[in-house]
Amino acid sequence: MNQKGGVAKTSTCHHLAGTLALMGRRVLLVDNDPQSSLTQGLWGPSVALSVDPAETIAAVYSGDAFVERIIKPSGVPGVDLVPGSVHSTRHNVPVPYEADWDAQVGLKGFLDEVRENYDLILIDCPPNLHLCILYAVNSGTSSNV
Repeated sequence: MNQKGGVAKTSTCHHLAGTLALMGRRVLLVDNDPQSSLTQGLWGPSVALSVDPAETIAAVYSGDAFVERIIKPSGVPGVDLVPGSVHSTRHNVPVPYEADWDAQVGLKGFLDEVRENYDLILIDCPPNLHLCILYAVNSGTSSNV
């Protein structure tokens, strides 16, 4: 986590996942940033921005997530991706009481469901300390630093 953009949060997740996959680890990347830079870096901007919100982190926060629709191949063998979405912006507000309960526990529940399929789960967080960060911390998974 870091309140500043451009400090290598996304790059670290991207490259660490690739390196760990080369070492034989199964890695899940979660693009928890509404800017979706991790997704765009893996798939390219036009593909990343065209993904149906129901197949992204936005569905996890809205409580409509189906694992088989959301977890996608990243394009790197051994690395899967939960794509980011600009539609998750409303879940990244500064005041916790503005978020509904499903959003607050959605990421944890989703990751609990898939945790046994991966050796590591890396969460790329936005450059602020708002709700997406809180959700990542509460998921019981180490978020990026």
